[in-house]
Amino acid sequence: MSKILFIDADHREHSVIRTVLPREYTIIALQPGPDVLDAVRRERPAVVLFNIDSSPVDGLALVTGIVALTGAPPVVILGSAGRPAQIVRLIRAGAHDYVVKPIDRIRLLESLLAAIASCVCVSKPCANAAKGGFIGQTPHAVEVRRRIEKFAASRSNVLLMGESGTGKGLVARIIHDLSDRCDGPFLARNCAAIPETLFESEVFGSERGAFTGAVHRAGVFEAAAGGTLFLDEIAEIPVSVQAKLLRAVEDREIVRVGGTRPVSVDVRLLTATNRDVKALVKKKEFRSDLYYRINTLTMTIPPLRHRREDIPLLLAVFLEGANGVAITHSAARKLVEYDWPGNVRELYNVIERAIVYADDHLITPAAISFDE
Repeated sequence: MSKILFIDADHREHSVIRTVLPREYTIIALQPGPDVLDAVRRERPAVVLFNIDSSPVDGLALVTGIVALTGAPPVVILGSAGRPAQIVRLIRAGAHDYVVKPIDRIRLLESLLAAIASCVCVSKPCANAAKGGFIGQTPHAVEVRRRIEKFAASRSNVLLMGESGTGKGLVARIIHDLSDRCDGPFLARNCAAIPETLFESEVFGSERGAFTGAVHRAGVFEAAAGGTLFLDEIAEIPVSVQAKLLRAVEDREIVRVGGTRPVSVDVRLLTATNRDVKALVKKKEFRSDLYYRINTLTMTIPPLRHRREDIPLLLAVFLEGANGVAITHSAARKLVEYDWPGNVRELYNVIERAIVYADDHLITPAAISFDE
């Protein structure tokens, strides 16, 4: 469980801070004073929140001391407005942000999550491990990351479920990159994008002369040998091909179109869908035996509207490479309050468009438009 070290002398803000933070954060309260630096070294908090108005000691000196520590956490200042000189000195001393009181919960959450994101380092076993990971600090996001770690340590087949745009492809890539197959290929194919007449040859390969224009070529099962094959929109696979896919999953071997000799394949299979596969099984539109083979491990990626508190952190990440473009609090609030039917994919699209419309490198509510 991540820790927030809250330096505060009067404790009046504690209940507000508790309502702002996701439940997986533990607040460690500490009086400002000489014990703070030892506490930072000992507790290794994700972020330090400092209520500077309540401090009987020199706040600037305390911030300078924290920032100078090896592996120092980011420091967010909570203080009164109307002190521009103090704010400038604190930011120059290394404070990550200054949040003015009275506390705006969304503003404070944005600041804390952005501070945490600025120093997150994830240990990865492979040089090509996915950058950034599954972003978020809500219980939903934490659970996704927990399952990713467990699934990456396994060699079982995985079925990822969830609405379009929630990040199923990203999760599949991270599972591969954190697995012992990370040095092998990762091949992704969208089953809905492959014409039914070409599906078998694309997936299983073909022999020369198998059909008009056919040449000897390996399919994606062979091309992904030693690595991971990700079949997105698995529910769209033609019924006529499902038996052959079942054999490939069960026996770890395929037969190319027009061929007779089985070819062994060493592939881990990850699949994804935004449809109710159980309902398709009941309607005889998806083979039950194939369904039970591909869903050894399952994970449902939550829609963005179920983890709204992660939006400020996603915004911070999306804006990192935007040449200094920032976003106003009212614009961020507009994004948090929207329902996001297209999920994270739609959020990225909206931000990309807003960056273009932003005036003076600042995204305001007027720069934000939704695809409704």
